[in-house]
Amino acid sequence: MVRDMLFSKEGNKTPLQSMVLIDTLQYMGLDHLFKEEIGSTLSSIYDNFTHQRDHGRHNLFESSLFFRLFREHGYSVSPKMLKKFIDKNGEFKLASSKDIKGLMSLYEASHLNIGEDILRKGKEFSSKHLWDSIEWLDNKHANQVKETLEHPYHMSIQRYKARRYISMHQDDERGCKDVVFELAKSEFNAVQLLHQRELNAILSWWKKAGLAQELSFVRDQPLKWYMWPLTMVPQPHHSKCRIELTKAIAFIYIIDDIFDVYGTLDELSLFTQAINKWDISAINNLPNYMKVCFNALYNVTNEIAEITLKEYGWNPINTLSKSWGKLCNAFLQEAKWFASKQIPNKDEYLRNAVTSSGVFIGLFCAFGMI
Repeated sequence: MVRDMLFSKEGNKTPLQSMVLIDTLQYMGLDHLFKEEIGSTLSSIYDNFTHQRDHGRHNLFESSLFFRLFREHGYSVSPKMLKKFIDKNGEFKLASSKDIKGLMSLYEASHLNIGEDILRKGKEFSSKHLWDSIEWLDNKHANQVKETLEHPYHMSIQRYKARRYISMHQDDERGCKDVVFELAKSEFNAVQLLHQRELNAILSWWKKAGLAQELSFVRDQPLKWYMWPLTMVPQPHHSKCRIELTKAIAFIYIIDDIFDVYGTLDELSLFTQAINKWDISAINNLPNYMKVCFNALYNVTNEIAEITLKEYGWNPINTLSKSWGKLCNAFLQEAKWFASKQIPNKDEYLRNAVTSSGVFIGLFCAFGMI
């Protein structure tokens, strides 16, 4: 019923109305329920959009919205469509400084910048005038502006934005009919329950693994680790991925603590060699606490590889094991710098930090399971 109401061809929605609807569904956390409809609608609008010679009829809100949704969904689009709002000095026209709806749309679009100067200026312009507007707006609209400034969509956790949008935009003109808001509330509660089950599974694994007891010096922060995958893969159907990814992320922190606060340089060198060999027999010469870590990491990594093999017919164990080796190599380099009191130059440090941050581990594990 809701699907027919929103995407019925008999509805004769304009492209703008359809784009506002898609944007609203995303903010309410309902877009995953209408993935096919959103995809086909955007494709149709984009085809028509690219054949239009004049986009000058669009105001700031509309131009920013079209640009953001197209770029979000992977369509080739240039921010040059915002040039009509630029004056002869290359700055945004002051005439737009009181267009709150347009400024909020521009501010959100500016977070999809891939090096374009116009979006950098758009962010500065919209941010300044939105902050200024809070002083004279009524409480409702001031709170909406502040929420946008402090928690832009592309810098926030999706479920947080859904909760805030539902509570703040019940009566907003961009809102859909009551039935859609009821669906959004119901879906939010269902996904929240799913997240609670996932977290319980992670806490159960962490307790059974006994790593916090065996490695008492490492961080014990499973909730924090869970926030990584919750942000990276928020779609409800990626539940298994979030659980397994949290386990992998836990080891980024555990191994980091081994290198930073506990292991001797000789022990760290042996541990790094064992990880690079990725052979269970290579742990014989390691101290007990490192054996515990290696065994647990070995099991979790193989578990992730088995899931990927079962789902997609590809075994990523070689890629994953080499990734852990690269991470330990980077950690060991930092340990050597510290032990020798050597201060690397900026370029040396950043080259190593790209790996020692551990982000690539999370990406490799996630890509294998989604």
